[in-house]
Amino acid sequence: MCYIGREDRTKVEQYSLGMKQKLGLAQAIMAGQDILILDEPFNALDYKTHNDVKEILRVLQAEGKTMLLTSHNYEDLEALCNQIYVLDDGNLGVLSSEEMKRRFQG
Repeated sequence: MCYIGREDRTKVEQYSLGMKQKLGLAQAIMAGQDILILDEPFNALDYKTHNDVKEILRVLQAEGKTMLLTSHNYEDLEALCNQIYVLDDGNLGVLSSEEMKRRFQG
């Protein structure tokens, strides 16, 4: 991840989308909450940071943290989630892995 020194006075509004995403993730993790709600946590991240974040989320999961996350990337959901819910046409439901792949993968 990127380090920003104390002397850097760049305003957050001027950060790239990826940097804002990293900052938001750091804030969520550093708060030390038992439940994390992450909306598209991998959006705009480079490949290395994407993998770093996945590993951090796995560690948090092993520590007993509960995470609710949204993603358009089924592979991330499958790799990280114990249960996957789908909001489809206004209805919330649980689908099997096979049904998810059949319905939502290209």
